[in-house]
Amino acid sequence: MEFKGFKLNIIILVIVIILGLFFSAQYLFKIYNVEKPIKNEILALEEIKDVSIVDNNDKKDLIVDFHPGIDFHKTYQDVNQIMQEKLGSKSGKIIISNYQRNETLDNIYYKLHYAIYQGINTGYFVEMEKNVESIISKDELDNHKIWVDNEAIYIQLDKNKQSLYKRISYSNSKTVELEGGGSVG
Repeated sequence: MEFKGFKLNIIILVIVIILGLFFSAQYLFKIYNVEKPIKNEILALEEIKDVSIVDNNDKKDLIVDFHPGIDFHKTYQDVNQIMQEKLGSKSGKIIISNYQRNETLDNIYYKLHYAIYQGINTGYFVEMEKNVESIISKDELDNHKIWVDNEAIYIQLDKNKQSLYKRISYSNSKTVELEGGGSVG
């Protein structure tokens, strides 16, 4: 079929090929100039086991799997800093991946979470720490740490070369959001 001396089927084919090349180039640019450098820099941290990047609306979330027995707070901050530097306003959440669940650590966290949420809602973090220590003293953990900063509480429980990492973010309005869960090992 022709229109003003041009074959329409060839014009349509050329348009489809050009659009295909455009979207392919855009996809490859995203993979090799955005996602791969971020992933490589985060994986260069020896505390990180694996990381993947997922699109979440117009932002990029990181799913991070941490090695057991690390300094969770410091490593989380390092990952967050890399994400902020590389993605800026496109930064989303850091999702703590825990591929291997540990029922013992999950049960200990379950006992702790009441004291932690009470500490968040009252703002009495010293009292929260005392309550957490009282609860944990009944369990035989290899190590445990709780960090508090202006944005979140970071929890690390270690037992038998497995770790449970959680980050509970909060604000002055006392809304609480849980990030991560389970255990890695």
